[in-house]
Amino acid sequence: MSARAILLSIGMTIVLSSCGSNEKVRPNGDRSSEHQTATTIDTARDNAAPTQNLDEWMKPEFNLSYQPIELSPLEQVEVKDSWKLTKTQSFGQINGETVTLSVYQEQDEASICGAGYERIVLLDYREGHYKYMGCGNTSLESDDPVREGTLILLDYRSADKAASKIVHGAIDGGVNGPGLMTYYVYDPVQNRWYGFDQWGLPSVNDLDGDGTEELVFQFQGLHMNPPDVSIGRWNGPGLEISATVTSLLELPGQYRAAATVEDHQIAFSIDSGEESSEPLSTSYSYSPERLTRMDVR
Repeated sequence: MSARAILLSIGMTIVLSSCGSNEKVRPNGDRSSEHQTATTIDTARDNAAPTQNLDEWMKPEFNLSYQPIELSPLEQVEVKDSWKLTKTQSFGQINGETVTLSVYQEQDEASICGAGYERIVLLDYREGHYKYMGCGNTSLESDDPVREGTLILLDYRSADKAASKIVHGAIDGGVNGPGLMTYYVYDPVQNRWYGFDQWGLPSVNDLDGDGTEELVFQFQGLHMNPPDVSIGRWNGPGLEISATVTSLLELPGQYRAAATVEDHQIAFSIDSGEESSEPLSTSYSYSPERLTRMDVR
C-alpha cells in the first residue's frame, strides 16, 4: 500500500471515530456529552416551575387529616394582692347562668403576665374564679371587645348528645400582636372548665350544608405569614382540628399561598413573588374528609 493510501486510511478512521462519539471539548478543556447537557437543561426547566403552571399545585382534591385538640384544665384560684382589677366583661351565659371575665393587671412586673401588654384573666362562674395557664391581653379592657373581635362568644356544641362539652367562647391571647386566641370549654357534666390556644379568629359555620356545624379558625395573617384556615370539629366527645389548608399545597419555597373562608368555601391564592405575574386564585368546597376544587367538578 502506498504512503498516500495509508494516510487516507488513518484519516478516515479518525473521522469515523469522531462521528461515533457524543463527547465535545469545551474552550476550558472540560468534556461533556450531549446527553448530559440535555439532562441538565431538562432539570433546570423542571425546577423553574413557571408561574403559568402554578395551577398544577391546585389539585382536584385534598384529603383532610385531623389531630385531637389537647384541653388544659383551668385552675380555680383566689385573687392575689398584686392583681389590680382593670375591667369586667360579660362573657355570655351557660344554661341561663352568667359568665364574666375579670381582667387584672399584675403589679409585679417580674411575675408571669407582668409585661405591659399582658393581663391576668379570670373566668367567673358560680362563685368560682378560674384561671387559664396563659395570659390575656390589654385589648380585653376595650369598651366593646365583641365588636373589635377580641372577645367572641361561640356556644359550639356537638350534635352528639353523648358529648357534653361546649366551646363557650374565645378571647385575645397574651401575645404582642393579633392572631392568637384562648378558648374556654365547659363540661356541664363534670362542672369543669378547660382551655386551649389556637391561631385565628373563630366562627361557627356549616361549611358543607349538612346540618353539622364546624369551628372555623381564620388566621388573619401576621408579619410574613399570609392568611390561612384550619377547621375544627367534634369527633365523639373530643375536639379535633385539621392542618392548615395551605400546607396541603406543598408549594416550593419561593411561592406563598393564602387561604380565606368566603361564602362557605375555602378560597386559595398563590403568589409566585414575580412582579410581572398575577396571583392564581381558585376555591374549594369543604366536606369532612376532603376539599374539592370547584372549577374541576
